[in-house]
Amino acid sequence: CLTIPNRNDDEFERYRRQRMAELKRQSAAKARGAGCVKTVDSGELKQMLQAQKKSNPPIVCKFSVLGSRLNDELDEIMDTLAAEQTSVSFVRIARPEGFVMDSRQAATQPALCWFERGNVQSALFGEEMGGPGAVEELLVRKWIKASAKR
Repeated sequence: CLTIPNRNDDEFERYRRQRMAELKRQSAAKARGAGCVKTVDSGELKQMLQAQKKSNPPIVCKFSVLGSRLNDELDEIMDTLAAEQTSVSFVRIARPEGFVMDSRQAATQPALCWFERGNVQSALFGEEMGGPGAVEELLVRKWIKASAKR
């Protein structure tokens, strides 16, 4: 027999508050795209990084170089990680050619960057992940875990 607690019951009220807080967290996570990898352009990434300076969650951005064999493998890993790591926002940017990581160096392979407070905190490049045909998901997971602890 199922008994429904009295609405004035303290235990029921505590449970209700906990559940409402969890629903609010889930709603906020969905609103910011948690659980999926969003494709953005440079302008959108800049806006996200500006907003992140206040208190938004970390962002993992995959910079893709179109035509690279690593892209598809890395996309699959990113999709899996985004579904698991809802406290982190995952985005991707695709470029037809290399992209500039800083003013001195152009990257010619995909890279992952961890952003916090609007700044890059760490980066992982294609050859560090195992290279085309050999991307190591465990290595990417360890990089994310280590980046989160910084």
